[in-house]
Amino acid sequence: MKVIDFVGFSGSGKTTLVEQLVTIFCNAGFDVAAIKSAHHDIQVDKPGKDSYRFQAAGAQQVIVKNDSGWAMMKRTPLKPATLKELVSKLDPCDLVLVEGFKKEDDADLRLEVWRPGVKEEPAIYTQDKGIQAVLTEADSIAGCEIPVINLNNPRLIARFIADKLNLKSRF
Repeated sequence: MKVIDFVGFSGSGKTTLVEQLVTIFCNAGFDVAAIKSAHHDIQVDKPGKDSYRFQAAGAQQVIVKNDSGWAMMKRTPLKPATLKELVSKLDPCDLVLVEGFKKEDDADLRLEVWRPGVKEEPAIYTQDKGIQAVLTEADSIAGCEIPVINLNNPRLIARFIADKLNLKSRF
């Protein structure tokens, strides 16, 4: 299983992008799972909620995580579940698209979804050398030394992921 972690501040567009990529990869014949790190109460499979959106996009497995538990609804009150622990709960699949594990580096590929002005803090990639590309509305960022990919082109992002992870391209 290849794990791709999308990090970024709340409101940057991570969920929408993951939803689009689930559809693209599923339509290309990949078996896709999704994991979400939530910082609020978990509500699973309600229309409009992230877990519902990921399933509707085609993911065969979805895990949503916050600090007090994770869904497929196993509570973890003593300590938050790690990304590695959650991935181990999944059945084998081709890709695991992960949203929001800013402080963990157990993914095969870490990408930042960044929109200037969403949060008055520097972009994560400026301080986290594990970020391998920035996904934003611009085609370039002055001084950025890693790839910058237009956030509004999810097919290009999917191709970047496939190339970076040496996936046999099916799209």
